[in-house]
Amino acid sequence: MAGPTGVPRVGTQSFTPLTGTSSQQLAARCYQVALHADTLEYTISGIDGD
Repeated sequence: MAGPTGVPRVGTQSFTPLTGTSSQQLAARCYQVALHADTLEYTISGIDGD
């Protein structure tokens, strides 16, 4: 879907059960989401804007 400037705006959701989740597991999930977002950004725009 396009944002107000015409640039694609990507919406995502992630469902992670928090009950019994350790800080390390949650940090690993956040890293996975960020890694996939970075890959998607590169695929769409051809740049890696860390």
